[in-house]
Amino acid sequence: EETSAKNKKCPIQIVIVTYSLLQNRFQLANALRDCEFECVIADESHNLKQPSSQRCQLALPILQGSRRLVLLSGTPALNRPAELWPQLHALDARG
Repeated sequence: EETSAKNKKCPIQIVIVTYSLLQNRFQLANALRDCEFECVIADESHNLKQPSSQRCQLALPILQGSRRLVLLSGTPALNRPAELWPQLHALDARG
């Protein structure tokens, strides 16, 4: 059975990554995006407040591709309610 490059099970069981590594210049960001995770826990998820940021654009496919997603934040909306959108969209991309 052929497995596509997208949605392959990650060979590593636990991955801990900082948001600063989610940049195009790091190969890790693309490698993680191609994996299918059972569970992703995103601590300090308020760091995903700007949908147009590189960090958010690289993180959202990883978050949305997991079977389970847990977003943790003590301050989910720092300034405006619109800052919640990327976090909510990550939980349910279909709307």
